[in-house]
Amino acid sequence: MGACEQPGASLARRLAGELLQAWDSGDAAKVHAQLEHSIGMPIEACDAREEERRQVLKAVAGRMWKCPDLFEFRPQSPVLEVCGRMLGHLASPD
Repeated sequence: MGACEQPGASLARRLAGELLQAWDSGDAAKVHAQLEHSIGMPIEACDAREEERRQVLKAVAGRMWKCPDLFEFRPQSPVLEVCGRMLGHLASPD
């Protein structure tokens, strides 16, 4: 069922939450699987707000993919700190 068929559904919100949970778990395999899902999701959505969320999530996931150590203590890495904050924002309800 597509995003247009589920009013209020947000693929970006769900994927951001799943990525954040995987990252917090410290499981590298789960993180990489979630990064692949987020990077590979379609941008097209039923509304502009969801499309924007998807674009931001893809950008965050793409940046995380390039990080050599995703499990570095986040306050020590400004890039990872921003990624964590963005994922938290995307995963939170409106």
